[in-house]
Amino acid sequence: MPRLKLSEAFATYGATLTNVQWAVSAISDDDSLVLSCWQHRLTPKPDGVERYEDRLSRWAANVPGKNLLKKHLARATDRGLPVRMVVATLHDPTEDTDGDARRLRKTFSIRPSMIGRIVAFNGDEFAIEFRSA
Repeated sequence: MPRLKLSEAFATYGATLTNVQWAVSAISDDDSLVLSCWQHRLTPKPDGVERYEDRLSRWAANVPGKNLLKKHLARATDRGLPVRMVVATLHDPTEDTDGDARRLRKTFSIRPSMIGRIVAFNGDEFAIEFRSA
């Protein structure tokens, strides 16, 4: 799987980040939610599903990317939009991604064969299940 810049990874899905310094989500040209997902938060299930779970409250308060992601999650939930995955993998897997993770060294890759659906979102906690297309 080739490693890409974050903006390149989003562009493969037809999405442009509002700001490459802090945005982690975008709505693509074909009306999909494109989301940067931490590799260590993806859980494979026996049926081939990969589940991604996270919560907005673990981010630092009033981070612009957090607020934008909350809007995107709400829009995708309300409209039943598909979710496309950009995988962020830490160089040092022992680092803590809570708070502000912008300075952590990471690589990005895509999983174009996986399409997700939001299965839970309560305004803070969210879960997305990705299946092979």
